[in-house]
Amino acid sequence: MKNDIITILKRIYWYIASVVLPTKEGGVILAYHSIGENEAFFTVSPHNFEKQLKFLRDDNWNVVSLPALTSLLKEQKEISKKTVVVTFDDAYSDFLENALPLLEKYQIPATLFVPTGLVGTKMKNREGYELPILDWNQLQRLAQHPLITIGSHSVTHPTLTGLDDVERIRFELQKSKEDIESNLKVPCQIFAYPKGKSNTVVQQEAAVVYDIAVGTKDGRITAGNIQQYDVYRKGVYRYTTFSRFTLLLKI
Repeated sequence: MKNDIITILKRIYWYIASVVLPTKEGGVILAYHSIGENEAFFTVSPHNFEKQLKFLRDDNWNVVSLPALTSLLKEQKEISKKTVVVTFDDAYSDFLENALPLLEKYQIPATLFVPTGLVGTKMKNREGYELPILDWNQLQRLAQHPLITIGSHSVTHPTLTGLDDVERIRFELQKSKEDIESNLKVPCQIFAYPKGKSNTVVQQEAAVVYDIAVGTKDGRITAGNIQQYDVYRKGVYRYTTFSRFTLLLKI
């Protein structure tokens, strides 16, 4: 009962805040995982995902690709207030089935981060849900799609901060880039830390290999005020109500 009341109060707050709060300066990177009907905490239903994409278009958000945002950051150019980037971690098969048709419908670019050693297999999340990952043939189709950028999400999806061996960190960073470039014939300059975790050592190693690396720290993107190898992202999950989603874009 107490938890139900807390949930209701949170939703009331999210709704009021999403209406009255102004949009802060800078842009936002959104982090998705699965788009489907399973009960995993990180899965967004196709209905809710479409509602979110429609809002971005109807409310005139400046939706750009992650490479485009990277260029703005490197050149320290101004990031307009309503700039948003869409990203996906883990390269689950439902991206092709459920996410891509909606991205095409609303002409939304997206970056897909691939754990290369798990391509064509399944990965289990912390709740025990096991979801299939796209295979190389499917990824080849996506790599040629004008809306899709392929980024690396390591080889075996370890928590990089838990690895004591620097050589193992380098392997996860470098081999995944090589896998993508050799299998998909596209450049790979963007990395997402597994589970969003990094530290100084991991970031220094990522800087040797990639142009930019994203984590899961909550924040806005503004030129001159960003650690290029621990870039902010805002997660979108099963429990993200529509008012919570619109609030994420504002704060």
